[in-house]
Amino acid sequence: MKLSIVASFVLLVWIQCSLGAMRSVQDLRDSAVVVAASDGEYRSFSAEWLPSQHPRYINLTGVELKGNAQHYQGSAVEFIMDTFNQSSLSFAYFTATADVNGNNTNVDIAAIKFVFRTFAVFEYVERNNIPGFQNGTSDLFTGFYDLSDPELPWKDLVIDSMNVTANGTDYNIFFVTAQTLDEVFTIRFVVTGTNIEVEGKKLNPSTCKIDIDIKWFTEKHVQAKWTTGPSPANLAPRAQVAMVSGLLAAAATFNEGTNTNPLNNSNPTISFSAGQFVGFFSYEDRVDVTVDEQTAPGDVYATITEETVGFINDNLQGGYDVRVMWFSFEGFRPSEISWDPEFGAAPSTSTQSSTTDDSSSSILFVPSALLAIACMFLALF
Repeated sequence: MKLSIVASFVLLVWIQCSLGAMRSVQDLRDSAVVVAASDGEYRSFSAEWLPSQHPRYINLTGVELKGNAQHYQGSAVEFIMDTFNQSSLSFAYFTATADVNGNNTNVDIAAIKFVFRTFAVFEYVERNNIPGFQNGTSDLFTGFYDLSDPELPWKDLVIDSMNVTANGTDYNIFFVTAQTLDEVFTIRFVVTGTNIEVEGKKLNPSTCKIDIDIKWFTEKHVQAKWTTGPSPANLAPRAQVAMVSGLLAAAATFNEGTNTNPLNNSNPTISFSAGQFVGFFSYEDRVDVTVDEQTAPGDVYATITEETVGFINDNLQGGYDVRVMWFSFEGFRPSEISWDPEFGAAPSTSTQSSTTDDSSSSILFVPSALLAIACMFLALF
């Protein structure tokens, strides 16, 4: 199933996630406000989901092409949500140029692709007196929820939309929600066809707003093949909740140390370089935690490592460099946690004026967005 939207385009591409308890789609609708567009360019978006009746996969692709008879420039952005065999959100950004000289046509392609994958949610008891979970120490696992288990039942992806008017033109806003059947884990993202604000967060057609919600110590969370269920309160009264995830980058080099990101905020950031692009994962060090029906902000403790463990290795794909990210959330036996990491990509400052890339490895992955650019070039010639 497909639908098309017209959207503005900005060169900086990033994913923006909101802090706070997860709101309903109606709350998001009510908070959406159109703001002035920052540029005059437009991008054509399409959405495709599979299967058509009970969707578990969605691909949002936006393509833009401009130029004259001698020089053409195309770009595309792609967001993929997949709950078939794991919980993953893929992101890709592409540029392509074609120069026509007589009967000769030279085409240059540059791309960046990476995946944010949540492997598991778990609970633990702090034992080494260092805040947050540290794998391989005396910190004790007391519960586990495997988000990569192929038998984990997911609800159908829920796709809602609304129309807004900007400068006399109608645009679509899409709200896509993925949730496990027991409602322990939820991820939602918002894509817009024009510049808007949602819950105070500014979005444009090249940004995606993400909310992650975890409900752990609840009646619906019970033991199953993919989860131990929550621990008994009398055995682990000081149990806390954590999440292990991975950032998988294709044909990229991770930048070590403290990094800034194109959002120009002070959040901790992991960045990596791929050709003319810089990708990043930026996360809030505060989280909304609900304990005993009271919601308050708490700390997030992060451990980033290149080392993987067995259950993570079983869910990795070849050709990706990986950073494993352990995030622990403050609060004893929380019923709900809502958090908002960010990730995306932008042109490297050293190559911002460039539109080509000599790296052949960046075209090892050719998703539908890049094929769409290729088809447009072929149609022109």
